Amino acid sequence: MRKFWNFILLLVVAVLVIPVFLPSVRHLKQTITINQSVENSFNAVADLNNWGNWFKDIDQDSDFKITVIETGDVPKAKITVHEDDSDGDGNAELVLKKSVKDRLLAFKVMFHHHQKACVKWQFLPKGDSTQVTLSFHRKLCYPFGRLLGAFMDNKLQGFMGTAILSFRDFAEAIPRENEK
Repeated sequence: MRKFWNFILLLVVAVLVIPVFLPSVRHLKQTITINQSVENSFNAVADLNNWGNWFKDIDQDSDFKITVIETGDVPKAKITVHEDDSDGDGNAELVLKKSVKDRLLAFKVMFHHHQKACVKWQFLPKGDSTQVTLSFHRKLCYPFGRLLGAFMDNKLQGFMGTAILSFRDFAEAIPRENEK
């Protein structure tokens, strides 16, 4: 019986002490050069109706859907990852927080249980092409958020890599103004 209580004590200490040494913030980013104008690249992300055209193939196992919510001046979208997700864990709301024409789009992402993240798209002209950077920034709660955060980096980096590659394919298919 003593071994059992020692194990429980060790487990509690691990769950409470290890997260103290883990980062409280996760910041990830992916950068790619797209053979497209800055204006077309920016507009492809700024119009949330386009997201369903390039964001759809990211998770083959999900029922991914993005629904644009008409709210007047501030673009909003509801992202549904699993249609049958009764507790809402796989869903998020995306709200545009900042826009600098042809340079920056910053979105607040609100997850289930009032968790938030920031997703930024940055656009930098590189000759006839555009360097696009997708970044994700999220504060992690103590202790479980920090523990899970240590394991989410690889999955999220893969997800972001797939998203930015899928976006590149979509954006490069948009006709340039001078090529029409």
